Amino acid sequence: MKNYFNYSLLIIIALFAACQTIENEAERITINDLNSNKVNGFEWFKIEYDDYTIHQDFLQNIKNKYDPNIYKFIIFASPSCSCGKEYRKFPQFVKILDSSKVAESNYEIYSVGDIDFSQPYEEVFTLKALPTFIIMKEGIPVYSVNDTILKYTSMSLEKALEEGLQK
Repeated sequence: MKNYFNYSLLIIIALFAACQTIENEAERITINDLNSNKVNGFEWFKIEYDDYTIHQDFLQNIKNKYDPNIYKFIIFASPSCSCGKEYRKFPQFVKILDSSKVAESNYEIYSVGDIDFSQPYEEVFTLKALPTFIIMKEGIPVYSVNDTILKYTSMSLEKALEEGLQK
C-alpha cells in the first residue's frame, strides 16, 4: 500500500509539472545583476563592457542633449551570445549611457530569450532584433538605435544615440 501511495504521488507531481507552461516573458534586470552574475547567460557582459572604448567625440554632445526629465532608454538583450558580434552592442550601449552620466533609473534593461517574448512595451513597439535600444521621449518611443545602425552600418552607437536625442 505504501508503494502504491508513493507511485501515485509521483504520478500526480509529474502530471502537475507537465501541465505547467513556461512563461516566455521579459525579465527586468539591473546593472548590479549583470556585474554580479545573478542572471544566467550574461557572464560575458562585464568583459565586453570593460573592453569597449567609447568614441569620446560624441560623448559631450550626448551629455548636453540628454535631459533626464524628458528621455528614458529601454534595452532588450538576449542572455546568449549566439547573435554574432551584435551581442556586444548591449554592454557598449550601457557603457555609453554610464559615461554620459545617465542614471540607471533612466534606463530599463530586460532579458529576453528572443523577440517573441512577452514584454512590458509590446503595446507600444515590436522587437525586431536583439539587442534593441529604444529612446523614449516623454513616454513615447521616438527612436530606435538599432534601426539607425542597421541602415547606416558604419555609424557608431554614440552617433546613433546622439541623433536619437535630437528627436
